[in-house]
Amino acid sequence: MEEYQKRVMVEYTELNMKLDSLTNFIRGSKFRDVSETDRHLLTEQQYSMTLYSNVLAKRIANFEITN
Repeated sequence: MEEYQKRVMVEYTELNMKLDSLTNFIRGSKFRDVSETDRHLLTEQQYSMTLYSNVLAKRIANFEITN
């Protein structure tokens, strides 16, 4: 495995840990305590992180095909 592929895999793992934490926060009771603007922004962030994670997953799948 190439170094850049290892870095992508690490990035994917770290991103998904952060995404899981954010998702748990959004699903939790404390989410209601933040302002409406912050709730909107956090939800937007979650969506963007999910898209990013999906792109990294496709890249990783492509590594496996091409190697």
